[in-house]
Amino acid sequence: VRVAVMSTKRRMVSEKAATALLAFVSARILDDVPRIFAYPYDADTSSSDEQTVVRSASVISALALASSSYCLGSTQGSGSTGASVGAHALRARLSAAKLLNSLSVRLVVLYDALSNLHSEAMHDGVVDSKSIIHDLLARAFAVACSVLSASASGNTSCAGNQQGVETKDSCYGIVCTIARSAVATCSSGMVFNIGETTRAADTSSSGGKGAVSIKTASLLFGCASFEEEILRPRATAALDAVLAAYCRVYTSDKEHYSQGKTMDVDKPANPWAQPSTSDTMCMSQSSTTNFDALARSLLPLLWSSAKSTQPKASRLAAARWANDLVKPIHRSSACHILCFLAGDTDVTASAVAREGLGLASQRIDQDVTTLVHEVEDGADLPDFQEFVNAVFADTTGTSTISVYRDFSPRAQGAALRFGLNCLLADLYGGEDEAVAAYMNAISSSLSDLDAASSARGTGRGREALDLLDCCCFCLAGVLGTSSYARLAFVRSASVNHQYISSLAITAASSKARRLLAECCGCLYEDKNIWASEGEGMIPTEDSCATRNWAKASGIVDTLSLCASKLKEMRQTLFMAGEVHGAAHLGSRCVRAFRLHAVGAAETAADDDYPQCWTASAGIVSALGHGTLHSDDAIGNACSQGLAVAFSYDQVDAPELDQRLYEGTSKAFEDLVVALKKYGNGDNTDPQRASLLAKAAGSMLAATTSSSGVTISMSDKDDSPSLGNLRLQCVDALFALLGSMSCRKDPEVSLVVGEALVQYADAYSPEGAEWSSPSTAEPDEFDQSFAANLPPHRHVLYVLLNSIVVSTNPHKRTSSAPAMLALVAHAAAMVNKNSIYASRHFVSEMLRSLVDFQTAFVKLLADPKNKQLGRESCCLGLAACHGLASATAFSNNQASRLNERLLNAFGTTTNDGGSAMQETAAQNRERLRQENRDGDAGV
Repeated sequence: VRVAVMSTKRRMVSEKAATALLAFVSARILDDVPRIFAYPYDADTSSSDEQTVVRSASVISALALASSSYCLGSTQGSGSTGASVGAHALRARLSAAKLLNSLSVRLVVLYDALSNLHSEAMHDGVVDSKSIIHDLLARAFAVACSVLSASASGNTSCAGNQQGVETKDSCYGIVCTIARSAVATCSSGMVFNIGETTRAADTSSSGGKGAVSIKTASLLFGCASFEEEILRPRATAALDAVLAAYCRVYTSDKEHYSQGKTMDVDKPANPWAQPSTSDTMCMSQSSTTNFDALARSLLPLLWSSAKSTQPKASRLAAARWANDLVKPIHRSSACHILCFLAGDTDVTASAVAREGLGLASQRIDQDVTTLVHEVEDGADLPDFQEFVNAVFADTTGTSTISVYRDFSPRAQGAALRFGLNCLLADLYGGEDEAVAAYMNAISSSLSDLDAASSARGTGRGREALDLLDCCCFCLAGVLGTSSYARLAFVRSASVNHQYISSLAITAASSKARRLLAECCGCLYEDKNIWASEGEGMIPTEDSCATRNWAKASGIVDTLSLCASKLKEMRQTLFMAGEVHGAAHLGSRCVRAFRLHAVGAAETAADDDYPQCWTASAGIVSALGHGTLHSDDAIGNACSQGLAVAFSYDQVDAPELDQRLYEGTSKAFEDLVVALKKYGNGDNTDPQRASLLAKAAGSMLAATTSSSGVTISMSDKDDSPSLGNLRLQCVDALFALLGSMSCRKDPEVSLVVGEALVQYADAYSPEGAEWSSPSTAEPDEFDQSFAANLPPHRHVLYVLLNSIVVSTNPHKRTSSAPAMLALVAHAAAMVNKNSIYASRHFVSEMLRSLVDFQTAFVKLLADPKNKQLGRESCCLGLAACHGLASATAFSNNQASRLNERLLNAFGTTTNDGGSAMQETAAQNRERLRQENRDGDAGV
């Protein structure tokens, strides 16, 4: 009956009758009978049964396609209104579109079944059957694309009638259905060519199987731009379906190519005796699709769709296509588009672009050092030279492709961050020309932002501040990794070290001030870049030592400026932002000057050195005073400044110059008061306490050479000496363990442990000797005895004899993270280089290793111990094992350590000090299994 209805003699009928007939066929024949074209899956299915199903589908589909094509092509414009298109004609078009949609679904199911069942053993009958169904689907796809072409042009007016919307909705359904089927991956490429199969001439000229046409993509991107608002989600879905088809073809082509390369072939004994012919290469090239040509064809289309004037559906589709399809083929061009779209006003499009660039997972406040490790671990990034040439190129004239200067502020920030990732991932650190272009982009952005902020007041918006932070972050990254960038930067006429040193104090963003200060520190510490003006050669170490480095670098002016700005902090009214910037910049300058003075001998020509020492001492004293400031931003900046100013890169702390003793003593006095103030009491602040502890660790390590100074650094007779101030600072650090700051944030105890490590292992060169008290160690803890111990013994003595055995549960449990910091540092040092096993701190740790293991086990069993404390105990036990294994610890001692640990975890009960908790019943059962009598105690 169904075949009879579809096979009746063709005759002209009215539009009203055509609507009824088409609706009947669609609803009663195709929709109500889902297995009308179903493949016979029976075990005894023969090829004749298969041919019968295909023949029936061909007959019915041919008539349905002819009638649907006539109705859909009889009037132009799917949604147009006018005298030529009446209500009956619109309803007829809607019925034809629904019929074609239902027919496409049934044919796709049949085609996929033929493809899956005969994927391995293909015979002529199956190939003919698939070709028949393929041609029918190609016709349906072409009809649907012809209907949608009116919406893609943008020249037709949208009527908004329900019939026209539903008609186009059915056509979008046809496109999605066919694009998601197996027919999309066939060699004809009709899904990508609006239903037309790729000609043999096109295949041979493209050098591959075809599938490089973008006609369907152009059509659907036009629909996404000009379609009615209610149908734009359908256009986006159709774009996603075609994109998935492209990706499937690309994936299968790559797999086919890789299998062809690894295929076993008969090779001659001597491969040079018979060179490979060009025919083999041509065959391998012709078997793969020319995706490079596809990417080049798609780029103009994606750029047109990514413009800010396009609807957000079009911009979102451009981001997805660039990320999923173009990026695996041509990374630099795809990342160029994604950088542009990362600044899009639409949140979804911007998020997709940033995800494609790998910027979504990077924190805003990420450290450059951490970023280097992340980039080295992973992502597939384009070549730095190619990316810079594409994004930061200085193009002239009109162009459809946007470059860096045309980007929005958010897009410029994304381009700079991604460019830094590419530079860090570059094996050779980037070409000089590319680094120079990248630096010019950063410099121009900094200059423009500074000019806008100071002249018109428009540079302080949220986006401008974000771009300023991003520019400073990328500048710090490139100056910290490229020596060429540092040399070119200081020789720049406009944006150079003098410019950013001034901007580090006046910038509107606190993050920018901190990063700019870091940039200045990188420049001042690199002595090889300060050549005389006009010289193109990098000076040698000898020439650096004989000329006035302070005057050449201009650090004397920067130190004096920072010292004067920090003095304003003692006044009632001052600029908090400038003091914040001066704290960071001054600390970087003090570090650079202090480390330079260690390796360079002063000469008569160094007239600026005394002024530098005076300014450095004033900065250190002011930073110590700032740690007590009520403003958290200033207090934290001063704490971070002290940690930076006294930091160093060597294993052993360099000698502290005597001209810094007085300023350091004043800083110690204020630092001790600040540790007590913000560690306990009403002003408790865990964050400030952590920063103060870090500053204390750096200062204690840097002043190790002056620990024996007993003379007073002041005219007052009752002022404490520098050595006594160091001991007071160490006591303040021990007092932080178990304090209210530790209770609010348990990680404070870990920071305290790291500070104590810096104090204990600051100085231990070969042949160094430490003085020790002449009296024997008392049985009970003695504070005066601890004060006379060298640093490495002082820390261990107080921890093991006072903190660990304290009756205060907060102080006792907070000792676990501090002990972890000690033993982990020793284990890391020894595993890094075995020569470090002779350091005084490591030797003392080895002597106390059994005590540390016992303390960790007891703290692990302590019911008052919380999560961080328990994790610290477990990690500490592992570090003890690692330290014992990496050093020349005797096998006997190492075995006894392991035996003690095993006994603690399994051979005693909790009452005996074990970390294993068990009930009384479990205890009796375990003793019975071990043939032990618990009552007899054996």
